Amino acid sequence: LSNEKYEPLYFLGNRYNFEFLAVKMGYTEFVKLGITLTYPNTMDPYITVPDEFMKKIAYDLGAQADIRTGKYLVDCEQSFNSFEIFTAENKYIIEPKNFIIKHNPNDKQCELAFRSFKGFEQEVMLGLPFLHQYCMTVEAREKRVYFAPII
Repeated sequence: LSNEKYEPLYFLGNRYNFEFLAVKMGYTEFVKLGITLTYPNTMDPYITVPDEFMKKIAYDLGAQADIRTGKYLVDCEQSFNSFEIFTAENKYIIEPKNFIIKHNPNDKQCELAFRSFKGFEQEVMLGLPFLHQYCMTVEAREKRVYFAPII
């Protein structure tokens, strides 16, 4: 496919990772010097980001944490910026429709499909919101992963 983008893979522990340079939502950006890794996770309904970044986007969106569930809730009617992840060669954009979850048609509060890492400040885990936006093909022997937008 002409719209496929690929990233070199690094095998660490029991998962495949690829490097990223920055993540961004609106005016909030997370950039770290040194090796920063991200990995796709087909089992997790959230994008997990560094705690510092999570606090900033929660503040920017007026998100309220539900103490009982640990979920962040936002006003469904407000406008949202896309979430962007930058690698050395590519930019991946996750549209709000993939990370703003309206559980019932009449809900006024929606779930923000982000969580934070505590203690892993240089990792981003790309859960189902990313995989609703991009089809992923892993070529383990070639040590690369391809992403193609889902049309």
